[in-house]
Amino acid sequence: MTAAAVGTSTSVRAEGLSVSGLTVDYGNGAGLWDFDLHVQPGEVTCVIGRNGAGKSSALLGISGFVTPDRGIVEVDGTQLSGAPYRRCREHVSLVVKGRSLFGSLTLAENLALARIDADEFFGLFPQLGSRRDVPAGSLSGGQQQLAAVGRALLRDVRVVLLDELTFGLSPVVRALIARVVREEATRRQLAVVVVEQHVETALAIADRTLVLSEGRTVLDLSTDELAAQTSDVENTYLHP
Repeated sequence: MTAAAVGTSTSVRAEGLSVSGLTVDYGNGAGLWDFDLHVQPGEVTCVIGRNGAGKSSALLGISGFVTPDRGIVEVDGTQLSGAPYRRCREHVSLVVKGRSLFGSLTLAENLALARIDADEFFGLFPQLGSRRDVPAGSLSGGQQQLAAVGRALLRDVRVVLLDELTFGLSPVVRALIARVVREEATRRQLAVVVVEQHVETALAIADRTLVLSEGRTVLDLSTDELAAQTSDVENTYLHP
């Protein structure tokens, strides 16, 4: 050992999104308890479960739209705190159920407001090219979701949080949006968390899937493990 090495230590900076012990207690028996998550750059983690299982509470707690009772959220080793706009400065993007667009603005204006390169966006979704000057509120539900998700993926962000990614979408649009999320997570090295109710979507895009029930994580599965347990997961944790 050299003299220079004596007394020195090496610290490893965590990359991606890390969540430890996140708890959101609404005081009525509903919420989220002791939620842990780690998503590396380029990875997609799906969070699935029945309505009321705590899925959206996880995203809202991570993004700061709900103030957690406790827990730590870090992006690339830096702890996040404060209001959502402060967390956006730390490169976090959230798409909530409802599409997160300004309905009175055109699609092109929504992209410009988020400083998105229109050519890059319409390269991802060429089928929206003819709709660029249409008010976002006049787009179909599927078109609005494509626009909201594309805008989130193409921002200057490190973490993307997508709530109810394929809710209410046709199978064709569901497959398209899943493919784009998977490809862009890899290409842009994004840490992506997807709240989802369809196991087939999780199988298509996720590196890992967390199953929530009554506000707690009950399963943490690789894609192969989820494929082997699909029927049990659906019957026990998704279907009424």
